[in-house]
Formats: sequence, structure tokens, C-alpha cells
Amino acid sequence: MPLPSGSYTFRNMYVNYSHQGISGDAVTLFIGVNPTSITCSPTLTTPLQCNDPTHSASIMGGDNYSIRATTGGVGLANVIVTIQLQ
Repeated sequence: MPLPSGSYTFRNMYVNYSHQGISGDAVTLFIGVNPTSITCSPTLTTPLQCNDPTHSASIMGGDNYSIRATTGGVGLANVIVTIQLQ
């Protein structure tokens, strides 16, 4: 999804999901086709959440971005991602 012209920063990603994470699971912000440092690994126990309040990534208006969930086996279910854009 492209943004209007300007310069923006993503930060503070929080993820909730309804299926227990397994080793190898990850939720990552991509800008274009490139992964950013904003990522988290869903936990193997409850609570069913993970977050990355540390990293940030810059994006320019017109650039595309996506949030991708990858799995090491059984897929995550009902993934809800909240991320701050300034």
C-alpha cells in the first residue's frame, strides 16, 4: 500500500495471534521487497503476542510496504498487527 508524498517512519510493532507460535515463526515489516529490522518472533507460550518496540524503518511516499507472517510449520492464525507510522 503506497503512502502520499513525504518521509515517514515506522516503529513500535505489536502482534497478537490466536494460534501458539512455533520455532521459526516471524512477523516482519517489508519496504518494497526488502525486509526491515522491524520483526518479532511469536512466542511458544501464552500470552499469544510479540512486539518490537526497539527498531524503526524509514519510508518515502510512493514506496510500497507490507507486513508478512512466515511460519516454521503450522501457520499462525488470526494475526493482528499494530504499527506506528509517523
